[in-house]
Amino acid sequence: MKANQLKYYGKPFTVTMINNDTKTWLISTPAMSKIMVKELGIFKTVKILINWNKEKKRLSKIDFSSLNIKSKNASKFIKQRIEQTAIFTAMEKEIGLKKTISLHHNFMDKVGMKIQKLYNPPQEQIKQLEHPFDDYINFLIAEFKAEKRVGLHDFEIIEQSKDVVKINVTNCAFCKIPEMCGIKEACEPGCYSDEVFFPNYLRPLGIQFERTGTIARGAKVCDFKFVKLKNFPQ
Repeated sequence: MKANQLKYYGKPFTVTMINNDTKTWLISTPAMSKIMVKELGIFKTVKILINWNKEKKRLSKIDFSSLNIKSKNASKFIKQRIEQTAIFTAMEKEIGLKKTISLHHNFMDKVGMKIQKLYNPPQEQIKQLEHPFDDYINFLIAEFKAEKRVGLHDFEIIEQSKDVVKINVTNCAFCKIPEMCGIKEACEPGCYSDEVFFPNYLRPLGIQFERTGTIARGAKVCDFKFVKLKNFPQ
């Protein structure tokens, strides 16, 4: 099996996310609702959900045309990011930023792996690659290139050797949308989702994921580092 045969090879997130929109909703909505009710009580949860609708209407009036997202799914992608930003904003206004981030981390701990698996090739496919580490990296780079073409990410490859690959994202629409909404921190749970998903997804395959910072957390870039471990299948 070759890298270009992997599921979603060369596809940007605007495609994979929209294709799995219903499945994502069915996973995320009950999980987040359960966490909110448990941690905040029914009254605060209902109040946040009411304000969520108000925030969605408010944020939908923002002009995002400067993002120049070229995908045919651009409007759906922006709408999805607005909805995520709106619930974060509604929560932040009610319970504060620190608690909002904490609850989103709790949410990602529970379902982040399951959601991200929808957007990535099955691990069994990766095991079937002719050159697992190199081919998986080729898959990632093809994804980044696709996202650059449609205006989701700008990136640069810092290092690409037989054992280590470093990729820096220098511009991120996932972060830019909440930043334009006035709350860049709303992207932070997505960064955390990477840190829940990639280590658990890749380590059984012999790849280690490392990160030192993200744009949403105040760094200049989101750094992705992939290291081939000694037990990686040859």
